[in-house]
Amino acid sequence: MNRMYLGRLSENDPLHGYLQYDIQPQVNGSSGRATYRVFRLSGSNDVYLYEDRYTGAKVVGQVFLSSRKRDAEKAAARLTREFDNLCMMRDTG
Repeated sequence: MNRMYLGRLSENDPLHGYLQYDIQPQVNGSSGRATYRVFRLSGSNDVYLYEDRYTGAKVVGQVFLSSRKRDAEKAAARLTREFDNLCMMRDTG
């Protein structure tokens, strides 16, 4: 899958703290210093890869509600479907 570099995630962005203190410890057991590089993944404008420059840890994030997709009801349905699919994959191993 191709990716396009978009830049560095600002430490002032609320997503930075969420990735650093809530998600990264689950990925690699660390919530230390983090600088995230952001890539848009090919095939969709709504899927992003966040890569910690120090540890190399990578997290994929998907946006369901945005300025391009404004329908909250449809966004909630897409989010629920995606979550259900992830649960099904996890259950099957």
